[in-house]
Amino acid sequence: MRREAGFTLLELVVAVAIFATLALMAYQGLAATLFASARIAESQARIAALQRAVARMTRDVAAIAPRPIGLEGGKLSPSLIVSDEGRRIEFTRGGVANPMSAPRSGFRRIAYIVDEEGEADGRLVRLVWDALDRPGGASEPTGTVLLDDVSGLRVRVWTKDAGWLEEWRPELQPESAGPLRSALPVGIELTLRLPQEGIVRRVVALQ
Repeated sequence: MRREAGFTLLELVVAVAIFATLALMAYQGLAATLFASARIAESQARIAALQRAVARMTRDVAAIAPRPIGLEGGKLSPSLIVSDEGRRIEFTRGGVANPMSAPRSGFRRIAYIVDEEGEADGRLVRLVWDALDRPGGASEPTGTVLLDDVSGLRVRVWTKDAGWLEEWRPELQPESAGPLRSALPVGIELTLRLPQEGIVRRVVALQ
């Protein structure tokens, strides 16, 4: 009687060991691919968010209008203020779209700051006031976070007489017999410091 051919126990153990090794290698390769894909997607999302934030800031600043705002007690505030050693910019933005012809102004009061959270990197926040003039006192703005993980914001203005300045709060000047207007600098430099991407800088010409 002839014996049927088959695998010995040792051959089965070796085959299972080889299969397990190949499966582990395949799993590690798949895990590495998925991790790399997730990192790429995260990086792309970060770059897209950064581009949107910088584009929004640039559009807002490019539309600065020389229109002061009324405050409590009949006081006026200039159309552009750069304070806190360049860490805050507040201004009147013109050209605000009104497609529904709502009864509102075509101006908006906007500010940009970095909201720091303890020792961690902060968030770039865009502040918008519902009312341009605030004769009844201070009103709370609506804040929108444009970008996380921001180390700092620096704003400088360029003037023909003094060059670069990190503080800007001009005196209001009458324009002929018309209303008081705020002087504007020649240009504004916006600089974001980011822990991962480094420094992002934009210069916006106003004149």
